[in-house]
Amino acid sequence: MAEIIKDVTVKKTVFTTNNSPSGIQQYVTNCISIGDADTNVLYKHPAITTVFYAEGTLAASKIADAITLAASIPLDANKSAVIDRMVEGKLWLDSYATKVEIIANDPANRSTREQAATNILASNLTPQKLTHNRKGNPEKPKLSGTNIGIGAVDIEILNGVDYDPSQTTIIAVEKIAEATVELVDGVLKIDMVNKGQVRIMAVSQKGKLTHFTGLNKGDYTFYAYASNGKKQLSLLSDSINVSG
Repeated sequence: MAEIIKDVTVKKTVFTTNNSPSGIQQYVTNCISIGDADTNVLYKHPAITTVFYAEGTLAASKIADAITLAASIPLDANKSAVIDRMVEGKLWLDSYATKVEIIANDPANRSTREQAATNILASNLTPQKLTHNRKGNPEKPKLSGTNIGIGAVDIEILNGVDYDPSQTTIIAVEKIAEATVELVDGVLKIDMVNKGQVRIMAVSQKGKLTHFTGLNKGDYTFYAYASNGKKQLSLLSDSINVSG
């Protein structure tokens, strides 16, 4: 008997709780440009029709026009029209989410729930978490780093949608320190041969992007570990090197 794979759904609160008309207008626009892109094999027409995408384009245009009119002629009726157009944009997004869920969960397009979640991400929508947050040792972080100026580095956590610890701790150690960094029985140990700068930042939950500033000019080694409480820790991540 074939395994029954539970469908992954869209996290609709991402847009239903967004009360910014310009934010909804841009969200609709982004969904159309990404979903109907020539390279999008899942959602480009005819999988989702050009008529439907045109309706979304019109909804976004109406929001933009209403915002412009209310700004130039701030009557109550014009301000109310902005809200009405935003609601129409949300209704389009709700319909888009329904279509995306069907395609993303089609057995021809996924063999696991993880693949279905990735499919949803490809539409510019956000999938619901695949599992409830369970206590236990979280997944080992996977890091990527980018230098964004002198003394400034962005560290990105590359783990997928299931990565959701209570906290992620990121460690930056100046490479000149020739440091050994270990996580032993829940204790972070940093042993340095030479003097060097060390910076540690803790970010709540997923903390996908962390911004380091005030670093010395030069090379740094970055590490991270995730935690669910004091005793439930991930393994220490593989190190990455980024210039400060």
